[in-house]
Amino acid sequence: MIPPPFGVAITVVRRDVLNGRVWTAAAHRVLHDDGHKLVLVSWPGTVGYALTTWITWLTDGNGQSRHQAVADLAAGTWELGQWVWRDTIVVTWIGLNPDLSLQAYIPVDGGPTHWKINFERPVTRTPIGIDVCDLLLELMVDPATRTVRWKDEDEYA
Repeated sequence: MIPPPFGVAITVVRRDVLNGRVWTAAAHRVLHDDGHKLVLVSWPGTVGYALTTWITWLTDGNGQSRHQAVADLAAGTWELGQWVWRDTIVVTWIGLNPDLSLQAYIPVDGGPTHWKINFERPVTRTPIGIDVCDLLLELMVDPATRTVRWKDEDEYA
């Protein structure tokens, strides 16, 4: 049974799940939900959980940590750590296509907004939110130039 639509302004949890194990979890606020299309927002200061190796990459910029995070996912050997979102407000549109979500990243410092098409497994609604599995493949869209580029091309080379 599919849970009913979430109410506007309530908090839901978006989780990435692989082989029955959570590898990210973060709270989001519902902006819209008609049962098919769901719009969520998150902002700096939101506490969530992510792979510890991913958190290391985000804090030190070491590309090796990012590659280790992907290897940990593939091997099923990851650990979760607490992560506090920073820098951008993220608006996510879910349900436009079963294989992707659309995200707008709005910098809180007034910098330019950028858009991302995030490829993922189809969403499963749960009583507390949604479960997905991010495929770690994204198209980045520059709204000013209307150019598109693969974000993760090096990982698939």
